[in-house]
Amino acid sequence: MILGRGVDVNAQGGRFGSAIQAASFHGHQRIVQLLLDSGADINAQRGSFGNPLWAASYVGCHKTVQLLLDLGADINAQSGAEHIALRCASIRGHQEIVKLLIDRGADVNAQHGSALRAILARQVLLTELTPHWNIIGQLLDRGADVTVKNHMDETPLHITYSNFHIPTHMRKLLGKFLVEKGADLTAPDKHGWTPLHCASLYCGMNVIKGFLEISEGMKPTGEVGSTPLRAVPPNYDVDVLRRANAEDQGEDASQHAELDQTIRLIRPSSYLLLDLPDKTGRTPLFYAAKKGDHRVVEMALHDSNALNRKDFYGITPLLAAARKGHTAVVTLLLSNKATEVHSRDCLGRTPLW
Repeated sequence: MILGRGVDVNAQGGRFGSAIQAASFHGHQRIVQLLLDSGADINAQRGSFGNPLWAASYVGCHKTVQLLLDLGADINAQSGAEHIALRCASIRGHQEIVKLLIDRGADVNAQHGSALRAILARQVLLTELTPHWNIIGQLLDRGADVTVKNHMDETPLHITYSNFHIPTHMRKLLGKFLVEKGADLTAPDKHGWTPLHCASLYCGMNVIKGFLEISEGMKPTGEVGSTPLRAVPPNYDVDVLRRANAEDQGEDASQHAELDQTIRLIRPSSYLLLDLPDKTGRTPLFYAAKKGDHRVVEMALHDSNALNRKDFYGITPLLAAARKGHTAVVTLLLSNKATEVHSRDCLGRTPLW
């Protein structure tokens, strides 16, 4: 009746932006159909809910989403907040709509893989019983890029190990899935942090141990900060290690005979990750010592080459642990004869300070 009086079907205003967006949000398929038959813009952009498809995906109106797609809605159209329907449905946990959108051609890597990253960053408990777990599986199975970075250069793996709302066993499981899909264990963010730096700061021993188990036998060559990384599989002999390190430095291997004495013959490649510094020169081992996680320190005590590595301020793991009063960590570090007890920071302070 109202449409028959010549009212503008695409008039904009209010919370929803337009009539078709309001109808889509509330799941009124017949009204959506009527508005479209009367010339409503199926991809109208305005209001708090972006566009009609975004609004229907937000509230989980499966039939409305299907109707809009059948009538030609742009499945990858960005809302006013530059978010697509797939990201919205993923965050809200509407797994049937996620499946529908992907089946109809939604780009799982649109907006730099924002759908996957947004789920992992949710400040809500994630378990196997939540629909979000199944959605993560759907996105990964459909080719979600696990190496994509956000504005801080954080990958999905960084986010997984930084989110307190993901339980320990889920972080281990997610880490394994992401690595199997090609996640880079050594990728640095803008601070130079690798995923293991995040795990050292925000996770417990079980997660860190799981991380190191995942990385066993990896053979990547990459860079973290200004430090070349050559992660070597276990049981490589010294000659191979010397050649690899010399190649990384662009030097002749014969100049590195002294490495015979410093490189262990059998050393799991995963423990090299504990020695990777961020842009301040701090390694995951440093952060574990500073946090007082004696189990992580004990695990790496005899395999790390960064026991005495200083950060930008000249602070070593021993100095960091001593200042925080972590007696157990200090005791562990001192039990290793290689630990320098007389080390000073940039202000000349020793562990006694």
